Amino acid sequence: MSLIITYKHIDNIFVVSDTRITKILVNENNQPETEYSTEGKVYKVGNIGYYMCWGTFSGIKTKLNLKIRRNEESLRDITDLKNLISNFLEENIKTGEQLEFGVHISGFTNNNPKIYHVFHGINIESKKDIKNKIYKHHAHDHSDLRALYNGKQKQAHYLISFLLHIERKIDKKVISAFNEEEIKEFLKMVVSYTSLSEDTVGGSVNIAKITHADITNIENTELSEIELKKCLSFDLTSSAYEAAPTGSVEP
Repeated sequence: MSLIITYKHIDNIFVVSDTRITKILVNENNQPETEYSTEGKVYKVGNIGYYMCWGTFSGIKTKLNLKIRRNEESLRDITDLKNLISNFLEENIKTGEQLEFGVHISGFTNNNPKIYHVFHGINIESKKDIKNKIYKHHAHDHSDLRALYNGKQKQAHYLISFLLHIERKIDKKVISAFNEEEIKEFLKMVVSYTSLSEDTVGGSVNIAKITHADITNIENTELSEIELKKCLSFDLTSSAYEAAPTGSVEP
């Protein structure tokens, strides 16, 4: 699994992810073993924007990267990139195949921020799909959202939605008042905090910023040192609450 976050802040879009790759292997005694490695999940596409991957990669991410690189010069804007990725997933993952793989696609069109989520999996907004465990292709325009997160996103949802809820309650900016460095450090902390309780989230933090006029390169930074786990009275490793793989926060 992974944690990826797309976050709109003032006139910018920030894209953030961890870099841990988790593989379950079978050893010589026919017992499962977990192997960890690091690999980027955030990809820049020319002057168009970024895409980020989450879920079970199993070779699909590599094939997607190659597809995009081969077609990069023909892409005019972020919507073209979204359509390319959406068509690729439909062509390469069969309806009913029980795996989850998704992509956040972010950029600007006519100075307007655009955030898309294309994925193969169960649509958690459909009770029928959840009940019948229907795995299929989905494509959503989430440009109206403040934040979108996927993968191991429970802690991200708690932290971001809590601060935005406080803003609405006291009618005073909290997270919205952060400057660029502060919001980057906050998002980095969210990934780091999640890594305390989720073994499949870790490595380092990749973060980049998109504006209507510029796209920064990816910054790769170490996880923040957080001692929050020692300060909390509840067990972060408890499996009593199983978060859905998709989360979001409205403006």
